[in-house]
Amino acid sequence: MIVKIFKSNTSDFPGVKYNDKKVKKGDGELIGMNNFPSHINQDSSAEVVRDYFKSVSSVNKTKNKQFHAMISTRFREHSKEELKELAHSWMKEMGYENQPYILVFHNDTDNNHVHIVSTRVNVENGKKMNDSFEKLKSQRNLAKVMREKFGEEEKLADKVQELLAYKFSNENQMRLVFSRAGFDLVDNENKFSFSKGGVMISEINKDDLKYSEITDDNRIKQIREIFKKYQEKLNTQVFQMEELKNPLYKEPEKGGGEFVSEFQSEMKRMFGIDIVFHSSGNKTPFGFSVIDNFTGQVFKGSEIAKMKTLFSFTDDKIDKRLFDKLNDFNIYSDEHKKILLHFYQGKNPELKDFMIFKNRNRKSKSVFNLVKQEGKAVLEGKTTKVNFMKGTEGKIWVFSEEQNFIGEADKMFSEKELKELDKSSLEKLMDNIYDYLKNIKTIRTGKGNDYDPYEDRLAKKKKKKKKII
Repeated sequence: MIVKIFKSNTSDFPGVKYNDKKVKKGDGELIGMNNFPSHINQDSSAEVVRDYFKSVSSVNKTKNKQFHAMISTRFREHSKEELKELAHSWMKEMGYENQPYILVFHNDTDNNHVHIVSTRVNVENGKKMNDSFEKLKSQRNLAKVMREKFGEEEKLADKVQELLAYKFSNENQMRLVFSRAGFDLVDNENKFSFSKGGVMISEINKDDLKYSEITDDNRIKQIREIFKKYQEKLNTQVFQMEELKNPLYKEPEKGGGEFVSEFQSEMKRMFGIDIVFHSSGNKTPFGFSVIDNFTGQVFKGSEIAKMKTLFSFTDDKIDKRLFDKLNDFNIYSDEHKKILLHFYQGKNPELKDFMIFKNRNRKSKSVFNLVKQEGKAVLEGKTTKVNFMKGTEGKIWVFSEEQNFIGEADKMFSEKELKELDKSSLEKLMDNIYDYLKNIKTIRTGKGNDYDPYEDRLAKKKKKKKKII
């Protein structure tokens, strides 16, 4: 969840006009109007709303009279209703509870988000609203609202204590562990403060920290064997995720970016082993560390393996937004990966197959039912939200870019429904038919002589959960 406040040097309230265009295009929906007089409501035109904002703001000479913000969630993690509720609570924390403001929900990007437009002139006294440290306060207030709405506070405090129990050999390793867990660590003379989203969670006296130089040789050997085994089964090509300029929100381009690989991702997913590359800007990493979340230890990468023999470094880069979207799909096989490449590589020539990682993402039943419903509507010629395409051996796949979902048609539609489809209409829907999904190599998952006990850890957890249910 992120929040962004847009700058405006005009008093014409362009945010109202911008959001009105979105609504008229069908890319937005007006979901709230707070503290307006009774004659101004959701049926009023954008001009009437803008004139009201300009009227109540005219008593103050400040130039930047418009307050325009956006709260965005990751993909579809939060619904329109949840974002509406969060926006109201956030505006209260920002001191705008009694100000007139509109809420417009947007559905034209991969991420659900809501825009908020108000005035920086206090309608009660004509003074300018306090905007000191506004960006910092916006982040802190969003974090506070999130904790209150979703009960995050106690969980975060417990997580800090859990991470403090790890074995660190120095302060840098401690900072690395907290950074990978999404926490900020601030040095306050004799104390360290731990925060998330700009809000302090807890603190600890430096004298209470205990660093350990003791090396767990047995665990190092185990990790070394795991790396050796999966180095041949997983892709070890390393590429860089870039946070590129977003023209929609006029974000500044950021330098550098995280280096990642499928091998690195799978080690964390299967064994809780987090591999962190160390680099300077866009330069090739010069080293790596290993955070073993399974045993709560941090190791120097060189203690386990030589970086150049374990990884293959490339000059390839990918926009982080595209990377996150692709890897939010449910990707169980190489065929899933081929489907994604087919849809996205045309517009994104930098995309390579090794940038799409297999995962165990399971979409909710509601997403499955929604795609199924939209698929039926496509077959009836009522919408084009879902794509149908042929894969290996003529299998038909259902692809939803909006829901980040790939599914097999025969598992979503009955045999009768598929047989009754008019062949000519189905062919028209399959503009993206392709037949090059051949000779797909699969990773062996059976147990052999090189089997190790850590492979069944996730499976055992799943069995326990089923028993509890």
